[in-house]
Amino acid sequence: MTTVRQSFDDPTTAPQVCGSQWTIWLDRDDPGGHGDDESRALLLHEYPHIMCAQPVAIEARLVDGRPATMSGNNVTMSPEAGLVCRNDIQPHGIRCHDFQVRFLCLENLI
Repeated sequence: MTTVRQSFDDPTTAPQVCGSQWTIWLDRDDPGGHGDDESRALLLHEYPHIMCAQPVAIEARLVDGRPATMSGNNVTMSPEAGLVCRNDIQPHGIRCHDFQVRFLCLENLI
């Protein structure tokens, strides 16, 4: 089961708001140990000039460009929290894949 809120694997389904802008794709963590942590707080710390203060949507994909839904992983994801995949909650002993995320911002990015 994947828990997703306001996320888009296909940019054609993402909201198109006048003046909005997507960040670049971000990947701060490689899966291992506990999983893959692309949480917004850690991304904001590592990329303070790229992240916006209050994103309105999040999009995720695998680092090889495939949609996140192709991973088979259980993830939690929201614009407020980012994306987290934990190895200990994956079905059938599979491990988390490596994800990238980007955020939809209403304010201008640097």
